[in-house]
Amino acid sequence: MKDTTRTFPPTFRQIQHAIGLLVLSGLLYLYLALIGGDGIWAMVALATATLHQGTTAVIWRSEIHGQHMSRVFGRQALLAHGAQFFTFFFLRIGSTVLASVSSPHTLTRIPTLMMVLSAATVILVGWTFFSVFKYFGIKHALGADHFSEDYRRMDFVREAIFRYTPNAMYTFGTLMFVIPGLLLRSNIGIASGVFHYVAVWLHYWATEVPDMILIYGHLPENSEPPPGE
Repeated sequence: MKDTTRTFPPTFRQIQHAIGLLVLSGLLYLYLALIGGDGIWAMVALATATLHQGTTAVIWRSEIHGQHMSRVFGRQALLAHGAQFFTFFFLRIGSTVLASVSSPHTLTRIPTLMMVLSAATVILVGWTFFSVFKYFGIKHALGADHFSEDYRRMDFVREAIFRYTPNAMYTFGTLMFVIPGLLLRSNIGIASGVFHYVAVWLHYWATEVPDMILIYGHLPENSEPPPGE
């Protein structure tokens, strides 16, 4: 049952969110300086992560605390959110590809290990996205439960990869950020991908966990909501 006594202000954990991204980019910058890499990739990582996670946090919180997106865009609110979400998402992916292309084959001593890690990561990411599209739904992955009561009343997905982990999109799906670096055996590409992977978990802690508590009254365990078509 939903605990309606729980509430958080729209800015809840967002200062920590911003500080965390700055710390991560600082660590990435220091690593790049240590290996002689171009520090610009730390700034690119910070910019794309901040745009993606910051805009998503603003949209989700504004919808929870007043349905502001729905007031502006009506039934197209989720579509408008999806447009910005995927724009910044692909900018993040593109930045890891460019970082990897800028420093290919800088990890040459362990080619077999890199091939194994690449294959395993591609399989896990592929299985995750298959599970998302088939059982979870792209709309819900975008946070449709922030916009629609119908999505909040659905049962929870326990199929495919969600049978083994309730948080597959964060645990395995965001490993896609390290794939370019693994495939090109790029130290800068892998470092950039790890930055984005950890940054997404920061988003989960700062934005999604409080939002789920507000929406459902608790943090759903061992499951994820399915699509509400």
